[in-house]
Amino acid sequence: MASGDVRTAVRAAVEAAAAPWDVFDLSDYVTLQDALPNSASQVVLIQYVASDEQMANIAGQGNQGWRQNNTVVLHLVTKSGQPSAAAIAKGDAIREALRGQRLTNKITIESCEPFTDFGGAVGVYGARWKGYAANMFIVRRDCG
Repeated sequence: MASGDVRTAVRAAVEAAAAPWDVFDLSDYVTLQDALPNSASQVVLIQYVASDEQMANIAGQGNQGWRQNNTVVLHLVTKSGQPSAAAIAKGDAIREALRGQRLTNKITIESCEPFTDFGGAVGVYGARWKGYAANMFIVRRDCG
């Protein structure tokens, strides 16, 4: 789970990149299906899947800092039966707006992978929805 400041910064950045699509944090819902009825036809869902924190020595003993590594999955979901071209274009626009962004003086989006509908993204959303997913990697640095 990502720290609170990471979650706040990521949510704001994804909402800006995904506009005018609705954005929901899956931490506020029990299942994907709970979040999806809140959207008319297209939505971006944020899911925090992994985080760790490592000590980072800066200029020797007594100057430790911390590096928090976060993995976030972005789910781009549309109604079934729509052509994929629009969703792929929206996913590319979101990814390009996010990757490499410094969200605060401590938080940076290191990378955002292209959206894919292969593997876990297929079938997760139920018959009414088509989903694409992208991993996003975020670093939060606390210097000592």
